[in-house]
Amino acid sequence: MLIKRESDMTKKSNFWQLSALALLALASAGARADDIDIYQGTVSGGAPNLLLMLDNSAAASASSSFTCSELTVNDPSKNLGFEQCGLYSAIKSVATDAALNGNISLGLMYFPTGGANGGTFVLPAASPAPSSLLLMDGNGTDGKGVNQMLSRVAALSLASDKSNNNQTAQAMQEAWAFYQGKTGLSGTTYPGLTNQQACARNFLLYITLATNNQKPQDSGNVGGSALQTAGALTSLPTQVALPSWKSPISPNATAAAKYKSDYSDEWANFMYTGTSPNLTTPYPAITTYTIILSDGSNPDYEQLMVSMANQGGGAYFIVKLGDVSALADAIKRVFTEVQAVNSVFAAPVLPVSANTQGTYVNQIYMGMFRPDGSDNPRWMGNLKQYQFGVDITDPTAPQLFLADASWGTYSAGTNANRALSASGTGFISPSAVSFWTSKDIASLPDSKGGFWLNAFKAQGAADGYDWADGQVVEKGGVGQQIRLKYLKDSYPTTSTASATTARNVYTCVGTGCTANAALSTMPFKAGNTNLTSTALGIPASSSVTAVNLINWARGDDTFAAGDSVAGTEGNTLPDSSITIRGSVHGDVLHSRPAVIDYGGATGVVVFYGANDGMFRAINGNQPNNPTDSSKPKGSCTLSTTCAITVKDATGATASVPPGGELWSFVPSEFYSGLQRLYQNSPALKLGNSSTGTPKTYFFDGAPGVYQNSTTGKAYLFLSARRGGRLLYALDVSDPANPKFMWKRTNADTGFGELGQTWSQPKVAMIKGRTNPVLIFGAGYDTNEDAEPPLADTMGRGIFIVDAVTGTMLWQAGPGGSGTTCTGNPCALAGMNYAIPGDVTLVDRDFDGYIDRLYAADTGGNIWRVDLQPTGSGDLSTWQATQIAALGGTGTTKRKFFFPPDVVLTKNYDVLLNITGDREHPLLTQKATSIVNRFYMVKDTNVGGNASTWTPVRDDTSSTADAEPTALFHVTDSVPYNGTLSGFYRTLSGSGEKGVNAPTTVGGIVYFGTNQPIVPSTTSCQANLGSARSYGINFLTGSATSKLLDGGGLAPSPVFGIVTVNVNGTNRQLPFLIGGGGGSGADGKSGLGAQKPIIPLHATRKRTYWFRETDR
Repeated sequence: MLIKRESDMTKKSNFWQLSALALLALASAGARADDIDIYQGTVSGGAPNLLLMLDNSAAASASSSFTCSELTVNDPSKNLGFEQCGLYSAIKSVATDAALNGNISLGLMYFPTGGANGGTFVLPAASPAPSSLLLMDGNGTDGKGVNQMLSRVAALSLASDKSNNNQTAQAMQEAWAFYQGKTGLSGTTYPGLTNQQACARNFLLYITLATNNQKPQDSGNVGGSALQTAGALTSLPTQVALPSWKSPISPNATAAAKYKSDYSDEWANFMYTGTSPNLTTPYPAITTYTIILSDGSNPDYEQLMVSMANQGGGAYFIVKLGDVSALADAIKRVFTEVQAVNSVFAAPVLPVSANTQGTYVNQIYMGMFRPDGSDNPRWMGNLKQYQFGVDITDPTAPQLFLADASWGTYSAGTNANRALSASGTGFISPSAVSFWTSKDIASLPDSKGGFWLNAFKAQGAADGYDWADGQVVEKGGVGQQIRLKYLKDSYPTTSTASATTARNVYTCVGTGCTANAALSTMPFKAGNTNLTSTALGIPASSSVTAVNLINWARGDDTFAAGDSVAGTEGNTLPDSSITIRGSVHGDVLHSRPAVIDYGGATGVVVFYGANDGMFRAINGNQPNNPTDSSKPKGSCTLSTTCAITVKDATGATASVPPGGELWSFVPSEFYSGLQRLYQNSPALKLGNSSTGTPKTYFFDGAPGVYQNSTTGKAYLFLSARRGGRLLYALDVSDPANPKFMWKRTNADTGFGELGQTWSQPKVAMIKGRTNPVLIFGAGYDTNEDAEPPLADTMGRGIFIVDAVTGTMLWQAGPGGSGTTCTGNPCALAGMNYAIPGDVTLVDRDFDGYIDRLYAADTGGNIWRVDLQPTGSGDLSTWQATQIAALGGTGTTKRKFFFPPDVVLTKNYDVLLNITGDREHPLLTQKATSIVNRFYMVKDTNVGGNASTWTPVRDDTSSTADAEPTALFHVTDSVPYNGTLSGFYRTLSGSGEKGVNAPTTVGGIVYFGTNQPIVPSTTSCQANLGSARSYGINFLTGSATSKLLDGGGLAPSPVFGIVTVNVNGTNRQLPFLIGGGGGSGADGKSGLGAQKPIIPLHATRKRTYWFRETDR
């Protein structure tokens, strides 16, 4: 029996979705900036260090009943023999685990066998004082690391290794002294780690017995006094509160905080944080895990060990005494989590996208990607599904966490396994399993060892199967479903040859690309005569052929079939009959999934773009399988399979299972970009690289969605971000038969100001219009990539477009002579900067129609648009007004890349935003010198006409922390007093910048920042920057912040209400993701979920969301 829990740190159904962006790394500035520059020079670092602390106290002599098949133990009926057996089994497995072998260093220590203080090293030997741990390499019999550790564990016995002490706090000090090069309480002076490498991390695992005669022992406060000295404190440190606890082994056994006075958990906290009030330089972090071997008789000792893991930043595992397999499994899970810290850099996230109306179904969609380690343009990607889990350890206050789809016994009080790793990655745990992920050893490719048989070592995975997919981006999810569906398809060698390739890949080209045309009539395949070499952009001198390029784009591993022009795959296929390439699903960088629940037998369909050229439609349902652990898990009840029926590319009727692809779409504008991916060349220019070319993007933006459940109409609006200056509209009322509606580019009349389409096209209803409209910022200008930026020539405006026809209805843009304008087009003197962020839509009178907009630009300005200044709704009366000018003086302004959050009060609109140039995140870039700020601005003109408004200004230097006259300066010691036009808080970190959109919940504004840090030989954070999650009270300005694991770009926080099942009953709970709260790993990750605190008296008036039913 194994019970695990991470440490505690802190009408139609709608869905919320999540996109993942890999971590940021340090690089020098280039002439063309891009947030992916951070991948240049990223390295994996050295093997992590894990010190095992074994409980050899008097409790080890107590009787225990267990069976050991791996080893003839020296004490077969004693607790020490039980510990020995489980530890031996776990270490033996390292010999055959490709992800662990040679990739983790271990040491073993325990309590002194005499009456000495501190702890004693077992391996490496205690004398001379060890300066390194033992690398776990070799096959277990060759004299190398695994063999040496197995030999010493096999020799453990009560006769030679028993201690009568278990001074836990003292042993923690000894472990700290070893890692930090200090003197332990044993009297040993440690030289410090000689093999410490960049990005290597340090861990402690305490395997302890929670039996009736067990206690932490340190009644004399030797451990506490040592902690006082280590932290340079003037008195004993304050004791932390112990968590409420009932033993999961004996549920009626309740802890009473008996051991609160012990300093074991305070030591764990100090080792993890490395800080105290009197230390000027923090110590490197040491993360603590605990494995608690329990018979249920000592809940107070369990409670203290749980607190150790909580305070130590790791996780705890409860193992029933005598369960050898559970003990071995717990140890191996710690090994795997710890090792993944240093082998995986694929992960935290871009802003979460969600339609915040109503209640969400418990399904979370996460797009992700993994950069190529050699800067090649072909990057792996995937879309996976996770869920919220519920922790009801305290039934009166259930908590949420990010959960996976794995089977097995769940932690006490929870209904699912946690998905996030506690080891410091901030990403998915290696043991986690996403929905849609499967393993079937009776069929290809699993019958040959899995699709990734020849790649899993490079992936840092344990084997070649997709199950469990864990932190490996390309395993499982939609990528696996596409590979399984089209595993052995044949592809035509000429444009007229027949083939069995059944995958639906559409385009829109030729005379057939007209309004209401079915995309299925324009397949992207070799038989489409419109897809000539010229149409595909293939130069006459190129050796690329149209047929090979098309087949490759459809999924064919043409290189394996003898195509020498195609770039090689990172994975050699495990069987010659397999034709599909491993990279069939490309990277999902900035695109945020759009989700539509069609109801009926169809259910959920997910739409999103990837940078392999494809915009996909996916069966977003879970499987209908709540009980069979041999198959992928799911709770869908729409049908026996929850599949969606389509016509495939051969004309046959096909069933697309959950996670499977209904169709994908490649517009003609992207044809030429496919060649680079096909050839996997030339290399990318990232950071300070002097060679290569910028990355090729496709539909990389966030799609907008319209759904009317009464008429059955559903439309998608596709944006490209750096993929281009274009928008596409598709009719997906029948998700199996998409139709082209319209497209717009900057070449179209009235759209000349359209920049790169970064702003999500938001759908809304406005008075005076029958059709829904699209509202979006005019886009991004790559002139902003230069340092200092060049003058923007595009993207300077706000567009409102008829969503059905694509007709421009109204726009604001540069020109004019004042800070306000009326009419169409509406010209403003100061609208000279690009608006790449979304536009905030406000329904001020709550009648279901929007009447106000707010937008922010890269010059630090905030704009307001009034759509009902006279109440007539006439376009000629619409107004635009500059509300604030906050960019400061200097060539480079404080920039807004995200829209302001808006909270409506009776007397004013509260505008909340954070500045920061996320496209220049590197230490060596000039954006590091900008002093960024969080602003709260009060728009007191609550009526529909703001033409008399005087802009709120911050005309101080953008590179200095000077005080503007119009805004109150809030600090930690000086709260906002309600005067002036609002307040600001300066981000305190040098080069710190806002990197996501603010969200307000219960009076607190949540947002994230990134700060470049100076490179260090002992930390991987230098490449990634420091990521923080902030919470600021919008009334007082008081702030809290939390450092997030993994660094990089923190997610945009999102708040909503989700329906979850608690003990068989559906309950609606508020959720917040990206807020820096939650328990265990969720409290340390940008992906972490929590149930936020919402004061009952605090009513937040949400701005606007689109209703499913037209007015």
